Amino acid sequence: DWPRSSQGLATWLSNTISREIGIDFNVHLARHFAAWNFLRQNPGHYEAVRQILGHKNIQTTMDYYVGLDVDAAARRFDMVVLGERQASRKIATHAFRKGRGGLRAKSGER
Repeated sequence: DWPRSSQGLATWLSNTISREIGIDFNVHLARHFAAWNFLRQNPGHYEAVRQILGHKNIQTTMDYYVGLDVDAAARRFDMVVLGERQASRKIATHAFRKGRGGLRAKSGER
């Protein structure tokens, strides 16, 4: 017999997961995990989390979730910086292959 209310479903789900997997579980924990997982993939997208979780005020979302995406944001930052570094290396390599004077100013230019 399936639960007929959202609270009944939450209780049934918690009990079933606890029984089958042997860990404590609650729906609030699942919401928190989903928000954390979303922010790992989308650092800084707190407004989307606010809407999905149904918070009326963005400050509620920020209070609970700011900082959970720091590692993901740092990884994205590193990817951008490393990408720029690789692009700069390609430009420099290409310029030096044109000849020894490829980067030198032409005579009379300073």
